[in-house]
Amino acid sequence: MHNPEFEKQQRHTAELLQTLSTRFQNEIPKFSPRYIGHMFSEISLPALLGHILTILHNPNNISGESSRVGLELEHEALSKLAQMIGYAEANGHFTSGGTIANFEMLFRARQRMVERWGSGVAPLLLIPAHHHYSWKKGAAVFGISNLGILPLDERGRVDLEALNASLDAAELAGVPVLAVVSVLGTTEMGLIDPVDRINELLSKRTSMGESIWHHVDAAYGAFFRTVLGPDSAMERALSSDAVGALKALPEVTSITLDPHKLGYVPYASGVFLCRERVDYRRCSFGAPYVAFDEKYDKGQFTLEGSRSAAGAVATWMTAHAVGFDQSGYGRILFRTIRLRQELEQRLKRCTAIRLAPHADTNLLCLTLAREREKTSITNKRVLDLYRRLNEPESPFTVSKTRLLVRGPYARYVGAWTSQWRATVDTDDLVLIRVCLMNPFLGSRELKTDLLDEFAELVSSCT
Repeated sequence: MHNPEFEKQQRHTAELLQTLSTRFQNEIPKFSPRYIGHMFSEISLPALLGHILTILHNPNNISGESSRVGLELEHEALSKLAQMIGYAEANGHFTSGGTIANFEMLFRARQRMVERWGSGVAPLLLIPAHHHYSWKKGAAVFGISNLGILPLDERGRVDLEALNASLDAAELAGVPVLAVVSVLGTTEMGLIDPVDRINELLSKRTSMGESIWHHVDAAYGAFFRTVLGPDSAMERALSSDAVGALKALPEVTSITLDPHKLGYVPYASGVFLCRERVDYRRCSFGAPYVAFDEKYDKGQFTLEGSRSAAGAVATWMTAHAVGFDQSGYGRILFRTIRLRQELEQRLKRCTAIRLAPHADTNLLCLTLAREREKTSITNKRVLDLYRRLNEPESPFTVSKTRLLVRGPYARYVGAWTSQWRATVDTDDLVLIRVCLMNPFLGSRELKTDLLDEFAELVSSCT
């Protein structure tokens, strides 16, 4: 029996779906190895399948009452991530991204201060000058007025002498330190702070008689832990400084990581992990209509209420199908680091292409500068290239960033621009930013050498 109204609605829904499909043809082609712009790339098939299967059931991981299997899989995924980081326990949960994971740390560190000193104290939060902008957001949200910005050294990492001086000043003034934040994989350039040396420095200090909370914002870089292991040749793709920082992660108080970046998991999937259970459970909130199991449920400890299980299950799938070790994700990320190194070698053939020094990961930044040239002319050339590479018909898509000449990267920029004796007449240096997340960029199965093609295109604009 035909139902005209039902059939009409079927046709209307199909038309809407076709409209959506057509409109998404103009979306950013993140799946393509020719997309080398921001920190996203093709997602893994296991992660995609896990994500799709989960949203069909729509579990809410606030408690076991609304997510039986989803919570189990979150626990198991967290255990795999904790093992990757080197934590003995998986004290944490999945979030909607790195920003909220960073907020989770501030939430707990502030509560620790309140428990010890009361709410009338304004503790000091120390963050490096290359911090992600979520840290200033978080300081505003949690009313943290005493925010110390640590300068960077000539290599673009947090300046340890400045950190030491800031801690000395806080101790002298009787100001407790809320936390010290370091970054493992900066957003602009993928640089890695010396986590091991910061750990060592903080291990010799206390703040008002209490150990200092060290949080690592490794939203981008945490998965490089998988490159470490028995295969020393693979590990050597990373600098010795990067290896030292990665090996020090088991000793930090807490960590942020984003499976939706180098975990190749669909959005949105962030993670907050604490080394110690007591720090994770600093704050808890309940509701009379939710029967929380304090030992098992996450909902009473999370800033977010409702949380999809999709990110956790997608991560669970990748952990089991690919593996968070050298034979799994390690091989993928090793390949992306090698791609960056290979592209650097090809770009160096043109002397006017200036590669940002001290690259740690699979991010590459560059400018196009001739000897003794004004930075205003250099910046115009770089912006012209950026526009050319982001036109609809461009063979590649890149991103850009700016380093302030007299800002956080002053020492880094000064040391770098002196290499071509630049005349600095601008407030910043504009860079092409290339994120080589897609391991298929250098695939032998492609009909063209994309690395050479990109290098030739950039060289033609110098």
